[in-house]
Amino acid sequence: MAGPSDVVPPSQRPELQPGGVMGRLTAAEQASGPVGTGVESLGLTEWTMGSSVIVSVTGEVDIATAVQLSQALGAALRRGPEGLICDLSGVGFLGAAGLTVLLVARRRAIACHARFDLVCPQPLPRRVITLVGLDAVFSLHDHVAEAATAQARREGRPVLATAARAK
Repeated sequence: MAGPSDVVPPSQRPELQPGGVMGRLTAAEQASGPVGTGVESLGLTEWTMGSSVIVSVTGEVDIATAVQLSQALGAALRRGPEGLICDLSGVGFLGAAGLTVLLVARRRAIACHARFDLVCPQPLPRRVITLVGLDAVFSLHDHVAEAATAQARREGRPVLATAARAK
C-alpha cells in the first residue's frame, strides 16, 4: 500500500502536463480552445423578417453552449415579436441540453403569445428531434422563409418577402 510520501501531486506528474501523454490535444480540441474551460461558443445572429425575430445559430448546441442559445432566444422574446424563429441551419450537433433550451423557449414564446418555429434542415439535429418525438411538438421547416410564411399565415398577417438583418 502506498504511503503519503509515495503520492505525487498532479503538478509534478509529467503525463498530466501540457505535451504529456494525457496533455496532448487533437487539432480539433486545440482549435476550439482548452478542454473544459467553457470557451466553446455558438455563432448567433438575430434579425427580423416581417414581425418575426429570427435567431440563426451555427456550431454545436450542447451542454457547453446551451446557455448562450438560451440567452439569445430570451433576448429575442423580450423584443415582443409576434413570432420567434430559431434557425438551426448551421448546427451540426444538437444535444439534450439544446433540446431543453428549445422546449423552454417554445413555452416562453407561447406565454408571450408569440409563435415559435424551428428551421432545421440538417440531418443529424433533425433526426435527434424526430427520435425523441419532438417533431410532434415543434413546427419544423427547411428554410427561414418557409417558417416566416407559416407564422404569417397562421396569424392572418401579410407575407413579406424581404428581411432586415440586425446589426
